[in-house]
Amino acid sequence: MNSAQDSVDGRFSSGWFPWNWSAKTWMGVLTVIVIAIPFTIRAVLIFSIPSIPEPPQVAALLAEEISEEENAFTEYKQATELRLKIVERYRTQSIVEPTNFDLVFKEGWKSADDAMIRWINDHKEALEIWSKGTLKQKAMYHAPKDLRFDTLLTLLQESRTFARLATLNELRCLEEGNTDEAWEWCQRTYRIGGHGTHRGCVIALLLGVGIHGMASQGIQKWAEHPSVTNTQLNTAMKNIQSDFKLYEVRSNLLIVEYLMVRNTMLEKDWKKKMENVIPWPEAVPSIAAKSFYFVAGEPERTIRCARHVLANQIREIDKPLGQRKEKMAKSPNVMLFSTDSSTALSDGELQSEQLKRVVESSPIFKQVIVHTMGFDDTYLRMLV
Repeated sequence: MNSAQDSVDGRFSSGWFPWNWSAKTWMGVLTVIVIAIPFTIRAVLIFSIPSIPEPPQVAALLAEEISEEENAFTEYKQATELRLKIVERYRTQSIVEPTNFDLVFKEGWKSADDAMIRWINDHKEALEIWSKGTLKQKAMYHAPKDLRFDTLLTLLQESRTFARLATLNELRCLEEGNTDEAWEWCQRTYRIGGHGTHRGCVIALLLGVGIHGMASQGIQKWAEHPSVTNTQLNTAMKNIQSDFKLYEVRSNLLIVEYLMVRNTMLEKDWKKKMENVIPWPEAVPSIAAKSFYFVAGEPERTIRCARHVLANQIREIDKPLGQRKEKMAKSPNVMLFSTDSSTALSDGELQSEQLKRVVESSPIFKQVIVHTMGFDDTYLRMLV
């Protein structure tokens, strides 16, 4: 018994120390270490960001459904299909679209040339359908659960053209002295700006703000017309106050932006979808890009980071400016609000300084969320 124990002790006291290992053993150990390094780095990067639940507002937003009959985008889609046929006809017949929009907007309908008048008349049917959509109270282009990085926003982009058509019709009516119909065109433009932002992402807000600005200029021209009465002005103000409710609140826009990131990163082909956001040089092999994403802790790290950022943002964003926490002054990559010991954080939620460091060390996330930096300022300009 003692000799067997001595044999075991001898083996451990000699061969089991690294300096006594054979070359074959060393190669095996080093191979295991090399294989383990990327997995270890990945685990550290992922678990450095605590997993927290989605804010309850996310589930509430996802639960909303709008029927086709209620949805203004049912008409907007039909109108856009007609418009695209006009575009194709112009292309095949070498018809040039009008180019003097700025002049007409500045000087009024009297500056409209034959090309402009033909363009308006060609869109008459499409505008009639589009106008029916503007009367509806509900609108949703894409359900938030369906949004991805590569989701097309064709109808939103075309809404700018319809807003331009509506503004031109307003100017025509003002030239004819028909202020009642001119106001109807103003209101339609104003309302489509709101419809486009409902349950939309930040890009939808930017398009909506542009249309809001166009509508505001049209309203100013209408209000300055000498035939507009005080009664019409009072009615218009009430309409505007009511119609502004169509414009999405800031917290919901940020929730949809988060969902677009989350939905994309949960797709099996999320790496391919990321190519539009972070294009790799052609010289970099695909396997190298995929390896980088794996070691960087993706997609889990970006999803966790996005959830923390959303929790930070929606806690403050809808509050009056005087009641908000201050924005972090040195947060170049994402809009964050400062937190302190008095801030009610959810379990595991990072303090703002910690979150700022996480964002700055996340090369993927800070690329996909960078366009929220000026989000709040853009919205506030619309309010002004």
